[in-house]
Amino acid sequence: MAFSLMILLCQAGLAITGEAQESWPRALSPGHGRKSFNMEVNNLVGAKDKVILQVLPGEQKDLDELGGETRPTKICIANKQATSCYIAHARTNFARDPQASLIEIGGGQSAVLFEARYVGINDEWKSVAVLGLSSRGKLINLLPAVAVSMQDQFRLWHDAEIADGELITVANYVWKLRPPEEETHFSFHHYQISTYAFCPGSGRYLLVDRFTTRKKFAGLDDEDHPGNRVLNTMMLHVKTRMFRHREAGKSPCPSGN
Repeated sequence: MAFSLMILLCQAGLAITGEAQESWPRALSPGHGRKSFNMEVNNLVGAKDKVILQVLPGEQKDLDELGGETRPTKICIANKQATSCYIAHARTNFARDPQASLIEIGGGQSAVLFEARYVGINDEWKSVAVLGLSSRGKLINLLPAVAVSMQDQFRLWHDAEIADGELITVANYVWKLRPPEEETHFSFHHYQISTYAFCPGSGRYLLVDRFTTRKKFAGLDDEDHPGNRVLNTMMLHVKTRMFRHREAGKSPCPSGN
């Protein structure tokens, strides 16, 4: 099951639109995306003052040398003597194309959406984290382990009637390897759709809704960006489910969060 693989990849351990996520770079040259960059963040969740962050790209060898070691990308607090870093490593090193952008989580607070990629022989994965500061001033991931393959997708969206901050919905394909529904890697698949909301009580993003699609969607054998098509198709259903939770008197966040 691909979703299980994604969780295994990310256990140690979104403002971007669905349209902006459609293009995945392929077979990048060794020098691609190696420049570090800084960003200033006001109102970062957990911080008292402005925070300066530095993004340091990792390194992964060319596609014909994927057996070699990789160095993970990382993002660090740059305006303190005791530097704290978040490293994009979870069973494998996510080394390529680091991206950092701000998202609004509600209450006038921001968090940092941090992404990095790992390229494999037959697939590639993107690690997705939402970063803030802990009570000790350390960079931490506020989002449960999330990774998306070339067949998956994630999307940031906002509806003030559901939650104050931006929500994150992830589509991960379900790969059935056993009869009678034995599937090939890039064939049609069901998808597991997971939605996360920032819960002020816990100070983290928590899972607030999850279901598996009834129908199968085309994989990479028939579709360039299947995960994006899945979300385009299923987002109305996601929102309907969230509104039903609200109408039933259920908060997006678990009790106490």
